[in-house]
Amino acid sequence: PDCSVSVPANSSFWQREEYPDPGLARASHKAVVDHGIMWVIGGYVFNSSDYQMVKAYNLSSHRWLSLNVSVNSVMGRYGHSLALHEGKIYMYGGKIDSTGNVTSQLWVFHIQNQTWVFLSARAQEQWAVVGHSAHVVPPLLEGSSPVMLVLFGHCPLYGYISQVQEYHF
Repeated sequence: PDCSVSVPANSSFWQREEYPDPGLARASHKAVVDHGIMWVIGGYVFNSSDYQMVKAYNLSSHRWLSLNVSVNSVMGRYGHSLALHEGKIYMYGGKIDSTGNVTSQLWVFHIQNQTWVFLSARAQEQWAVVGHSAHVVPPLLEGSSPVMLVLFGHCPLYGYISQVQEYHF
């Protein structure tokens, strides 16, 4: 904060932090936080020689963590969505770097063993989208299961869509 903002402030403010080893800059990536670790997944990079699909940052120690090589087994993408649910990160859609195609793939990243698993679609119609968001909604009724909602986005076939897609766990 500058000199005009007393700390603690009654209003929000941005503060720039400098950390050693900042990692490769990327755009249109996504991040989720689980137990003090920020998982940064995907993103568009200009220098792909050092690209890593998954990075993990310890928010307490301010250090990037070493990960298994298997975390990079999924094709890089950007404009996708992430949703965290019960120790797993669900990744949907996005634009695949090598081809520029928009995908409707749903992958789950198991945080504990740092592995990816492809999930086949359960929906009859699933739209490939980029620039959307995903959110896990807890069960509303007793005996029901949580659902991941994929909200809107741009579909190459239909343009910007106003549909909400659902994935039932």
